[in-house]
Amino acid sequence: MGDWPVGVQDGNNVFVSSASMESVGLEQFGLNNAGLAVNVATNWLTANEARFVPFVVKAPMTAKLLWCFNGSAVSGNVDMGIYTKGGTKLVSIGSTVQAGTSTIQSFDITDTDLWPGVHYLGIVLDNATGRIRQGTLGAEVCRAVGMLKMATAFALPATATYAAVASSIGVPCVGLSARTLV
Repeated sequence: MGDWPVGVQDGNNVFVSSASMESVGLEQFGLNNAGLAVNVATNWLTANEARFVPFVVKAPMTAKLLWCFNGSAVSGNVDMGIYTKGGTKLVSIGSTVQAGTSTIQSFDITDTDLWPGVHYLGIVLDNATGRIRQGTLGAEVCRAVGMLKMATAFALPATATYAAVASSIGVPCVGLSARTLV
């Protein structure tokens, strides 16, 4: 797997998302001239198919929670986790009921130290009717920005078997925080 363009980071970030410069935010914004923040909530395309969004850590940080931006319909269960570039799961929320429409759903996790380098935020739903806010990119662009996927990945496995994106795929609005939100 090749590296992909990286935005500016001062090393003191407490918040990383798929729409931030540490991930695919600049590419998403530049390619569709809209950005993830204004895209629609769409159904998860394939039940049990995980998506992995790359992000870069420039300075050591500790992840304390994960979050996803739910759409106008929630259904079934969601699992989220943080993975190394090589596919090792560092932490996950486990199978959790998707709850709260058109809002951010946050999940406390075991405090997890992240060291400089490329990591992945993984997310998977156990159905195709739950909605996550996301932007859609063509397969070529997904591959260029480092998006990966894995079929039959609910709940998220200890080791991900990454696969290249072969068709248009949603870039889910997901993230992590180094602080506990109030």
